[in-house]
Amino acid sequence: MTFSEFVNMGGYGYFIWMCFGMVALVMFAEPLFLRLQRKALKRKLDRVIRMNKRENQSE
Repeated sequence: MTFSEFVNMGGYGYFIWMCFGMVALVMFAEPLFLRLQRKALKRKLDRVIRMNKRENQSE
């Protein structure tokens, strides 16, 4: 089997490599999106904590 035959995969290479690329993209992007969500949630929780401290101090 040559490299060209491997890449072509019996005529289905385009679909197989597109699927492989999409999976690789998702596996790369998912941790990035999770990190962004975590940072946004942390900022929101910090804001809520600060607001609660201000409310408790004014009482």
